Amino acid sequence: MSSTSSLADLTSSCLGLVQQLPELHPRLCGSPAHRLALTVLRRLEAKLPLVDKVVEIDAEGSQGAPSSSLSVFVSAIEESLRNVRLLLLAFLEVFARVRQSIGEQCSASAPEPEAPTERQALLDALPVKRELQSCLIGLRRLAGQLQWAVRSIGALDHYTVSESPPLKPAEVLRGLDPENYFCSGALQQIWRTYFRGQWRVSVTAVIDAIDTHVGTLHQQRRTKCQSWLEHSATDGRVDIVSIARLLDTALTGVWQGVLVMTQPELLKASDMMQALQIDTSSGAVAVGTVADLLDRKAAIRRSVVIPGGSLAAMSSKPRLLSSLHLLGAAAFADVPDSGGLVVEFAEGCDVVAEVLRGGGDGPLVKALMGEGMEGPPGVPSESIRELLQTHVKAAYPCPTPQELHRHLQELYGRRGMEAVSLLEELQHLHRTQQRCIRDRLVLCGDHLHSPSWASYQKALKQQEISDQLVHLRKKALLRHESEAGASREAVSHIRVLLHEVEAAEEASEQLRSKLVAEEQQWILKEQRFHFERMSAEAALQHEAVLIGTEIHMLTRRRLQLNRDLHTVEHRLLDLERLFATERAVLRAYDQQLTSSVSEKEALVCSLNKAVLRSREEARLAEAKTREKETLLAELLSFESLSETKQQLQSQVTQLENRLDQMQRKLRQHR
Repeated sequence: MSSTSSLADLTSSCLGLVQQLPELHPRLCGSPAHRLALTVLRRLEAKLPLVDKVVEIDAEGSQGAPSSSLSVFVSAIEESLRNVRLLLLAFLEVFARVRQSIGEQCSASAPEPEAPTERQALLDALPVKRELQSCLIGLRRLAGQLQWAVRSIGALDHYTVSESPPLKPAEVLRGLDPENYFCSGALQQIWRTYFRGQWRVSVTAVIDAIDTHVGTLHQQRRTKCQSWLEHSATDGRVDIVSIARLLDTALTGVWQGVLVMTQPELLKASDMMQALQIDTSSGAVAVGTVADLLDRKAAIRRSVVIPGGSLAAMSSKPRLLSSLHLLGAAAFADVPDSGGLVVEFAEGCDVVAEVLRGGGDGPLVKALMGEGMEGPPGVPSESIRELLQTHVKAAYPCPTPQELHRHLQELYGRRGMEAVSLLEELQHLHRTQQRCIRDRLVLCGDHLHSPSWASYQKALKQQEISDQLVHLRKKALLRHESEAGASREAVSHIRVLLHEVEAAEEASEQLRSKLVAEEQQWILKEQRFHFERMSAEAALQHEAVLIGTEIHMLTRRRLQLNRDLHTVEHRLLDLERLFATERAVLRAYDQQLTSSVSEKEALVCSLNKAVLRSREEARLAEAKTREKETLLAELLSFESLSETKQQLQSQVTQLENRLDQMQRKLRQHR
C-alpha cells in the first residue's frame, strides 16, 4: 500500500504542476500538448485504485507478499512519474526566473500606477520561444511516457471485478508490452527485438543485445557496461526499471529540458539522471552521471566557460540571454569556486563554441558581455553577427555540389530506414487495434450472457412445458370423467389419475417456488457477468483509443518523414538537374573541342601533304642542280684543259726561246 500511496502522491503532484503551467505563459493554456498531458494524468489518477485492489488481491493469494512482476510494474510507473516531475519542475523554474526578471525590470522602469499594465503586457509576450517549445515538447513526451501505464492498468479491470480471478497478476502483466516503458527509440527497439514481454532479464543478455544492436563493443567498454548494470542487479538479473533508469533517463529529454539550473541543482538531480550513453553509429559508450558530464565540460567542444559571467548577471540582461539562445545555447550553469558561467551549446553550434573559446579577451565574449538592455530583445548586434559570419566563412567553406549530393543521399537513406521502421511499428499497432476491436466484438457483445443464465432459462422453459402438460392432462381427465357416466370402474380409474395429476401439480408448484426463490441469485449472477463484460469492453475500448492516439502521432511523424523525404528528393533532383545542365554544357564544349581538333587535324594533314610536295620539289630541284653542277664541272674541265694547253704552249715557247738564247750564247763562246 505504501508504493501505491506514493504513486497517488506523485500523480497528484504532477497534475498540480501541469495545472500551474498555463499561469506562467498564456500560450500554454489550451495547447494540444497541455490538454493531452492533463488527460493522461487524470486517467492515471482515476486508474490508481485498481492498482490498490490488484495489490491487495495478489497479496492475499501470495501470503502477504506481492509478486515480483507486480512490484516491477508499480516501480515502473513510479519511476516514470518521478522523471515527469523532475521535468516539470525544471520548466517551472525556467518560466519563474524569466517572469521574476521581467517583473523586476518593470518595477524599476515604470511608475507605480502603470507598472501592473506594463508588467502584464511583458508577461503576455515573454521572449522565451525556445523555453516554450521545449516545454511543449516535454509535455508531449511525458504524455507518451505515461500512456503505457494507463493502458496497462486498464488491462487489470478484468482481474479486479471477478470474485475468483482466473489469472494471477504475473499472467496478466505478461501479456503487456514492457518495452513501452522506454521513451528512447533505440532501447525500445532493442527490448522489442530481444526481450519482448519480459520485465526482468539477465545482465549478460542486456549487454549481448546492446552489443548485437549497436555493433561490436570493445572488451573494456563491455566490462564498464556490465559493472554499471550489476549495481542494480539481483541474482544476476536486472529489472526494466533499473535498465530504464541507467540507460534511458538521459535519452528521454530530461537533460535537454533543464535549460537554466545552477551547478548544485544539477548535482542534486544527478542520481535521477545517471546515463549510459551509446552512440549507435560508432558504438562508443560513455558511462557516468550528469555531474561527471558537467565536470568533463572542458573536454567537450560545445561547452564554454565565460569568465566573470553568472546566472544573476545574465538574468539582469535579457538581451544577453536572448542572444545566447539565438546563438544556440542549450544549458547554463554557475561555476561556484572560480566564478564564471558555463554555457553548453546545442549540436551543430560548434563554430560559436570555438569562437567563444578565446576567453575573456575574445572579441565575441566582449561583444556579448557588452550587450545591455537597449534595443529590441532577441536581436544580436551587428558586431556579433559580423564576427560569427567571418568565422563561419573561414571555418566552414561552402560544400561543393558533389559533397552536398553525397550528404543528401546519406540523409535520404537514414530517413528512409526510419520511415520503414515507423511503418512496421504502425502495422504492429494496427494489428493490435484490430485485435482489440475483434476481442470487443467477440467477448463483449450485447448478445452474450453468463453461463448460468442458459441453465436458468432452460429451467423456466421446462417448468412452463411441465405446467402445460399437467393442465392438458387434467383437462382431458375431467372431460373423460364427465363422459364416463355410470361406469364405476372408469370413474375410479380417472380419479386415481387425477390424484396423480394433483401430485404433479404440487411438484410443479414446489419447483416454481424454488425458481422464484433462486431468481434473485440468477439475476445477480447475470448482472455481475454484464458488469464484467462492460468493464472488459471499457478497458478494450480505452486501449483501442490509446492505440489510436499513438497511431495518430506515429502517422503524423511518418507524414513529416515523408515530407522530409520529398524535400530531400526535390533537392536531389535539383542537384541532378544542375549536374545534367553541367554535363550538357561539358558535352557541348567537348563536341566543340572535338570539331576544332578535327579541323586542326585536317589542316595538319593538308600541311603535311604540302610539306611532302615541297620536299619532293626540293628533291627534284636538288637533282637538277646536281646535274647542272656535273655539266658545269665538265664544261669547266674543258676550259681547264685549254688553259693548261695554253700554259704548256707558253712554257714550250719560253723554253724554245731560252734554248735559242742558249744556242746563241754557245755560238758566241765558240
